[in-house]
Amino acid sequence: GRVWFANNQRGKYIRVDTDTDAADIADLFTKVYNLSTPGVIMSVIGSLLDFTVSPALEKIIQRGVVKAAITTNGWITTFGYNAGYCKLMGEAIRVNNSAVPCIGFCSWGCLPPEVKEKMQFPKGKVQDGQDYSCKYPRINIIPKSKYENLEPNHSHYVLSDTGQLYDWGNESYLRAAWEAHMKNEHKIPAVMIVIQGSTGSCRALYEGLKSGTPAVLVYGSGGVCDTIVDLVRHCNSSLRRSAAAGGVGDQRCRCFRPDGSWEISLDCPFVHGIMTKKTRFKFNVTVMKDESFLRRLKTIVKEYTAMIVIYDMNDDTYDGVDAALLEALIRAQNITENPSGEERLDISRVQVALGWNRPDFAQKILVTSDKEKGDRNALGSLLIHALAWNLHEFADLLIEHGANVAMVSANMLILYNSSNNTDHLKRYVHYNLGEHVQFKLPDQGFDKGVIDRMINQLCGKEQEFNSNVSNETDPYFELMVWAALCLYPEIAESMWRGTQDPIRSALFGILLLSNIKRSKKAISNANEKQLIDKMSLRFEALAIEVLDNLHVNCDRVVRDRAINSQWARFSGLTFLDIAFYCKAKKFISHPACQDIIERRWKRGLTSDVNVFIAILITICPLLLFSGLVTYRSDWVNPSKKQSFIFKAWKRVQAYCISPSVKFAMFVECYLLFIVLQTYVILNKFSRKRHSIGGWEIFYFTWFGLIILDEIQQAIVARNLQRWWRRIWNKIDCVMYLLTLTGIILVHIPGDNTMYHEDAFNAGRIVLSTSSTIFIIRMTQMFVVDSNLGPTILMIRKMFQDFKVFLFLFAIVALAFGTGYAICLTNPENVSISGGSSDNSSVIVPGILFYPFFQMFGELYVDELGSNSTTYFPGKRSDERIAFAVVLAALYLSIVVLMLVNILIAMFSDTYTRIKDKEDVIFKSQKLELLLEMEDSLLPAPFSFIHFIFSLLIKYRQRLKVQQHLEEMTEENNWHDAIIRSAITDSLEEYLKKERARQSALTDLQMKETAKQLTRKLKSIEEELVLVRDAVTMATVDAKSDKKV
Repeated sequence: GRVWFANNQRGKYIRVDTDTDAADIADLFTKVYNLSTPGVIMSVIGSLLDFTVSPALEKIIQRGVVKAAITTNGWITTFGYNAGYCKLMGEAIRVNNSAVPCIGFCSWGCLPPEVKEKMQFPKGKVQDGQDYSCKYPRINIIPKSKYENLEPNHSHYVLSDTGQLYDWGNESYLRAAWEAHMKNEHKIPAVMIVIQGSTGSCRALYEGLKSGTPAVLVYGSGGVCDTIVDLVRHCNSSLRRSAAAGGVGDQRCRCFRPDGSWEISLDCPFVHGIMTKKTRFKFNVTVMKDESFLRRLKTIVKEYTAMIVIYDMNDDTYDGVDAALLEALIRAQNITENPSGEERLDISRVQVALGWNRPDFAQKILVTSDKEKGDRNALGSLLIHALAWNLHEFADLLIEHGANVAMVSANMLILYNSSNNTDHLKRYVHYNLGEHVQFKLPDQGFDKGVIDRMINQLCGKEQEFNSNVSNETDPYFELMVWAALCLYPEIAESMWRGTQDPIRSALFGILLLSNIKRSKKAISNANEKQLIDKMSLRFEALAIEVLDNLHVNCDRVVRDRAINSQWARFSGLTFLDIAFYCKAKKFISHPACQDIIERRWKRGLTSDVNVFIAILITICPLLLFSGLVTYRSDWVNPSKKQSFIFKAWKRVQAYCISPSVKFAMFVECYLLFIVLQTYVILNKFSRKRHSIGGWEIFYFTWFGLIILDEIQQAIVARNLQRWWRRIWNKIDCVMYLLTLTGIILVHIPGDNTMYHEDAFNAGRIVLSTSSTIFIIRMTQMFVVDSNLGPTILMIRKMFQDFKVFLFLFAIVALAFGTGYAICLTNPENVSISGGSSDNSSVIVPGILFYPFFQMFGELYVDELGSNSTTYFPGKRSDERIAFAVVLAALYLSIVVLMLVNILIAMFSDTYTRIKDKEDVIFKSQKLELLLEMEDSLLPAPFSFIHFIFSLLIKYRQRLKVQQHLEEMTEENNWHDAIIRSAITDSLEEYLKKERARQSALTDLQMKETAKQLTRKLKSIEEELVLVRDAVTMATVDAKSDKKV
């Protein structure tokens, strides 16, 4: 049933016979009450007598035992009465507001009769299988009563019934049987915690130790707990003195027998003094003569000392009582599975430390144990659990001591399905891959196909990520990808340190995170978005750190080959390609990357080609052979004896494939096309029907080539989504569509001599719009300028701010415009349905335009005082006119003083943000333009020439590819080895610097702590001097008074 207490707490209870099978009680908790399997069972033992609780003991219970139970998903067991340590345990759970299962084993015969009457099922009113609910009665227990109430903060109660009254102690047997069953049959570790205690506690402790359950004794709590601890310490000290004396025994201690063995004797004054201390436990004559009690006490001290951990409240040997509990479990595990005491690795002990998330204990075990070959796989299994639970310190420790990382990466499905932080991934698969996979939220797990498709989708649909490349096996990279997707920043960075290609791995991590942040309905939590931003910035910083070392420690050839090396796993992309896709602007602006970008921008040239030079060479191609354009020596070497045709071919090739030249010619041709388009539209597109002339044919041909070039760029991009993502391509599509629509409209025939008038007028409007966009499109030409490039981006960002302003302004303007119309217009002047007085065509625009023009200074002050206005006709009273003036004043105050200033502040903030990053923005924009120019041909109308030229180059290269294939393969392998070695050395250099920084930070913290301690000691010394002086003066005054 269920029982409700006065403090609104409720608990579940069951009344059983004292001989009930422990397995049935275990099934009750797991199958009926649906409690999850515990990580550990904490059996708390102590006295049921009320005792004074010190603040230190209260802190141990509240922050130690309950914290350990929460950390390990443990269950707490007590005797469940509202007295002694049980009451203390229940209060600790209430204070922590914890949902930890706390099970009380109580005796039915020791409950008050009123309680039993309430909790007993009424006959005939409750059917089998139904829960019975009752309210716990308020009963005050008098001192020295034979009854006791239930503690109200326990979650479950097992009431043992022997059919007798006052059967104190029978519940302990049922509790011990159940704990033994959970430990032996379900393999759940158990540990006892002894607080204060009496003879009954000694009996429970003895039975638990006998069954192999370790114990933690809280020294300083009093009672039999302190007695046992003092006896254990006395025994150890006596044996040490005996060993120092050559094994003849300690003459001061009467516990030594003639044969040199040690046995507790009440005749020993030390033992007698320990057992009769009133501050701990009041032993009367009956207790001192209790043979069973003394026998258990002697056995505990003599045989089970190894399974006892002493937690001294006044000592800092253990970092909290949870550390003492873990030490007890590890000791018991070591005694059970390694009785010989060999220094070999016991995985189960490490597993216990893992369950408690105590890498410090695991460190001791791993350092002091000899590892065998099979231990690497066992540590790998523990590593899977540590990763799934996001225990990064534990994961680092296991990897440091040889855990098999390759085995872990081969079981990635286990990690994806056992991690607690994959809800956003499931949402991503469900909402973004629903057309490819059947994935149901929230319980379906991942399989390999879903994971591969998800990673490919997160790559932006731009490239194909191949996880099965045989020569690219990197288990650390697989684990880093998993940790990044699960949003585990510490584990992701730890795995990144072991990757074979740290720069590319970090950039790939940024790409995954940025795409999952932009995905539909995957990330809805603001904290997750902040975590993604934090991880992306950290990955970029790591990539830059390694690139710094590569830039400083390697020569330019190795550095360039490393940056330009292609990644077989990701469609042959380079560092810069991935950095561009993930928008790692700081990485792109690095000097090493910028050096490559500059040389790729010029390609076969040594100088930049501006628009003026491009125009001259277009007019006179022979200028290619003058000093106007200079070439790189590896393209055109004047010292070599080569034919004029070959040198001319190389010069033309170097000139035509240079992105710098393509851009200069693009600007040149674009300006010429705008002039041509403006001339044709103004002078040739008339309404009178006429035959198409030469200028129009030339214009149509040029425009068609431009559209073909745009289609070619989309094809080269390999994916329309990647091509469509660029804002300039979107503007181009709108611009071309408008131009094509306008050309068609102005040429729709009407009668025999004229084009259709309405279509012609619409076409002129459309062409006007497209021509405006064509000219605005010229702003892309300035992105290569370090000053104008960031300014263009600044204008784009300000448009976003302006949209917010327009939204707010539209609301305010509509509100006040409607107010003007209602205040200034008479109903008889408005006829929505039409008629003689239909002025709605004037009033509706007035609602929109009246407040709009007022914002720019057209206040309509003269009209407000008249009987009729431009937009709102009709007579109105003076009161309505006065109220309209008030509305105008209020409207202008809101718009001019608030909204306009808000817009200015938003623009100022955008300007500051862009200005601070203008160098980074300019360099990243130049990379974007570089990639676009590399993928494009020469601009129209020279594109067909470039197309033929490209075919000739490819044909010439195909003729040579067979004879150089083997040499190139061997050379590439050699280069790959050098590149990988250089990147690995750069990573090691970074890790070395990181360790040095951490060491310096630790030393600085230690020095600061030492300074604080020195200041504290100095202040204490000064206070002591003052106290000593005060005592001296008081002594002198006392002597003077005495003499007087």
